[in-house]
Amino acid sequence: MERHQETGEALESTDISDSPSLYRTSAVLIASILGGPLAGAWIIAHNLQSMGQAHRVSSVWWTALGLIAVGLGLAFIVPEEVPGVAFAIAIAFGMHELSKFYMQEYLRLHMEREGAFVSNWWAVPVGICGILLQLAVIGALVLLDI
Repeated sequence: MERHQETGEALESTDISDSPSLYRTSAVLIASILGGPLAGAWIIAHNLQSMGQAHRVSSVWWTALGLIAVGLGLAFIVPEEVPGVAFAIAIAFGMHELSKFYMQEYLRLHMEREGAFVSNWWAVPVGICGILLQLAVIGALVLLDI
């Protein structure tokens, strides 16, 4: 809770009228469902940089990479009867919770001050780019026989 209080106090003296548009936490969920944790991390990173909290961006990227590693690890441990989509949905909701942890209070204050928000539809191309990036990495690994 200290982080949210610090964020809120920093925003109290900030002029919202010239602040950039921010993504809602629901956009993180949409992008994460479509493109995995890297897409959700990109949206969180965008917001954190726009909020002047760029020092937190690296922890978001490391968390996303950690979620990918956990998902891949569980894929080898869990029985085949468990559908793979269950992992994807769990990871997407994990990214959504991470976005709430970092941004919820700031976004609430941003909304109260009538700050601008990016349409959730913009999370779709971010998600598509995320899945294309993952497919490119997998394709490169297959071609290199790694």
